[in-house]
Amino acid sequence: MSQSGGGGDNVTPVIIPAPTRIPRLFRIRDGDSEDLKAEGMVTTTGKVLVAALDLVSDYSPMFWQYDSLDSLNKESQLITHNVIEFYDEMPSIVLSRITDKPRAFFLYREHDLIGISGEGVIVEGLLTSNGNVSCCWLGPMASTFQHPCLKNLLALQCNPKTGITRFEYFKE
Repeated sequence: MSQSGGGGDNVTPVIIPAPTRIPRLFRIRDGDSEDLKAEGMVTTTGKVLVAALDLVSDYSPMFWQYDSLDSLNKESQLITHNVIEFYDEMPSIVLSRITDKPRAFFLYREHDLIGISGEGVIVEGLLTSNGNVSCCWLGPMASTFQHPCLKNLLALQCNPKTGITRFEYFKE
């Protein structure tokens, strides 16, 4: 979205509005064996990110994206007897027993230097209990991407020297 001007390129920033709510975190467990199979997040835009916990290697975490929770529910129930449980609906006694649970985060960009990703909250992401990261770019170039760990994401997206993009957890 560059426009040539007399002395150089002028970039028109894309402004992405701040989320009005927080993402909802959930887990998927096997309805028969009670084994934890996956963790996920419904983003503030309604997209669903799912990260498998039992099909993970150090180099290729397994992630899926769905357009809606209904799409995930249909596929999940067709394949197995999976049960989807939202953390915000669990009784506090159950939550107190869960030592590792996923966390939702966002990347906030102060300035979009090249005019592609936008300014404001540009990414919503999921840090799973086993350390894998799944992200959903917001704005006009919406897409998903994954990293095997948070350190990789931060090294690629957040330069501490410039402070242009910052990482923050959503408040629970």
